[in-house]
Amino acid sequence: MGTALYEGSTRVPFLIKWPGVTKPGSKKDEPISTLDVFPTLIDIAGEDPGKYNNLDGYSLTRLIKGDQPPERGYLIFYRAYDAQYAAVLSKDGWKLVAYREKKYELYDIHNDIGEENDLAENNPEKMDELVKVLRGWEESAGLLIKE
Repeated sequence: MGTALYEGSTRVPFLIKWPGVTKPGSKKDEPISTLDVFPTLIDIAGEDPGKYNNLDGYSLTRLIKGDQPPERGYLIFYRAYDAQYAAVLSKDGWKLVAYREKKYELYDIHNDIGEENDLAENNPEKMDELVKVLRGWEESAGLLIKE
């Protein structure tokens, strides 16, 4: 089984230098996705990322400038080539890791950053919520395989 969707692989530094905007040594702990890079660059260039249909990412310019992060309830990580294929991170710190064989793991990463304690069995409502979010995103992206 793969390990690429656990925090040790998804929680990596992202560095940006924007002369006149970023402050040396500044740090943000907000989770982001590589999908946020394109809308951020479009925004920095002075264009409206909203004119591009169906973007999954958000512009980070407000966050970079020291304002609030993008408003999103969930962050989805997806990979198409392994048994462990998706993760959903909720704003409240819950993380679902999904396997193709319909196996799911659930972690409270605010209290368990090392993802050592699978809490899926004891939190079926939270697991169902995050599975529903994943299925909705897969359907909107044309990735949901109907059985």
